[in-house]
This record gives sequence, C-alpha cells and structure tokens, in this order.
Amino acid sequence: MAALFVFGQRRRKQRTFKDRISSLDHLSDVEVVDRYRLSRIAINYLEDNLRNDLSPPTNRSQSVSSMTKVLVGLRVLSKGNFLSEVADLHGISKQTASRVLHEFVDAVNRNIDNIRFPRTQQELAEAKLGFYKRCKIANIVGAVDGTLVPIIAPKDSGEAYICRKGFHAINVMATCSHDRRFIDIVAKWPGSQHDSSVMNTSSLKEHMESERPGMLLADSGYPLTTSLLTPLANPVTSC
Repeated sequence: MAALFVFGQRRRKQRTFKDRISSLDHLSDVEVVDRYRLSRIAINYLEDNLRNDLSPPTNRSQSVSSMTKVLVGLRVLSKGNFLSEVADLHGISKQTASRVLHEFVDAVNRNIDNIRFPRTQQELAEAKLGFYKRCKIANIVGAVDGTLVPIIAPKDSGEAYICRKGFHAINVMATCSHDRRFIDIVAKWPGSQHDSSVMNTSSLKEHMESERPGMLLADSGYPLTTSLLTPLANPVTSC
C-alpha cells in the first residue's frame, strides 16, 4: 500500500496557472471600449471604488486581482460572452469566472450609487435646461423607454417572458438624462409586459404624479399624461 501511495504521489501533475490579464496596458483606448464598453478612465475608477470588496485578505499566492475581477465582470455584462470564453481570455478557469462575476455584481450593488433621479431644485433646473438645449422642449427632466433584454427561458411561467419579438426576455424600463446617463431603472418585469404597464406599476410614476418635478419624454408605447409627453399621432402640417 505504501508503494502504491508513493507511486501515486509521483504521478500527480504539478498545478499550472494561466497568464492573467490584470491591466489594460496592452490595449489601445479604442480596443478598451470595444471589449468592455467603458473607457480606460471609467474602468480604473470602477476598480478603485470596488477594490476593498474585490481584494479581501488572503494568503493564496495566485489569488485573482481586483482588476481582473472587474474586467471579467464587465466583459460578461457588456458583450454577453460565454463564461468559458471570458475565462480563457482573462487566464482563469470557468468556475472561477462564475464566482468572480457574482462577486463583481454584488460589489457594484453595494458601492456604486450613480443611478439617481434629480431631486433638488438645482438638479431639476439643470436637467430641464439640458433638455431644452438639446431638443427645445421645456420642462423635461428625463426620457423614458423600454428595452427587451434576452434571457434563458425560466423553468416556471416561461411563457410570460416571451416578448413581442418571439424570444424570452425581461422588459427593462430605463430613464435617461439629457447627457445620456441613467437616472432610473426598473428591471423586474417579464418580456410580455407592455411598456405602459411597467410604468403604471413603478415608483417613478408615483413620484412624477405626486411631486410634479416636470415631465418625461416617451414614445407612443406610453399614454399622454400630465407627467408623460408622447408624440402626436399622425401629425399634419397645415398649408
């Protein structure tokens, strides 16, 4: 038995580690945006804010750096690549990539609070001025629309997630500022839900109707209300 144990020990392969990507130095600015959908400055800012959560104390000599975790998370979320491809690209295993993705998303949710609707008088005034300069429409504080985000078919109530385009999705309602920043997100409704229904059940609608901060620009998928400005149906220019 001892001889078999020694023989088995001798045949055990030495563990090898892939070369990991832990910086953006090898990429041009254009390549960085193409791969991760954020600029080099934005990625460095994100890594700096998440570093404490993504780099816990460890004695492991081959721990995954906080920058690698940020790059893995951004690559999956921005490009929709398979975990195996993202893992190969960044020099980690598929199992590690799966764990890193969850760590990254949790860290973002805990630390990044940059989706905020304008609340103060100064913020609302700046928003209205920005929209007026852009589209010459007064009293606008945001632009809202829905987008269908594809998902894997759920095991339960899968038919509810089939959108009008025929695939399983989540109907995400997003509101943006004049400078194209998200100021409100609702991402919890199945793809079969109509845009107007998502709005009707949102806290955004309640806030717009109770606080009267201004109006939102919307397309014809939404009703014309005191807080939603939608296009005029079949407009005709008088001669």
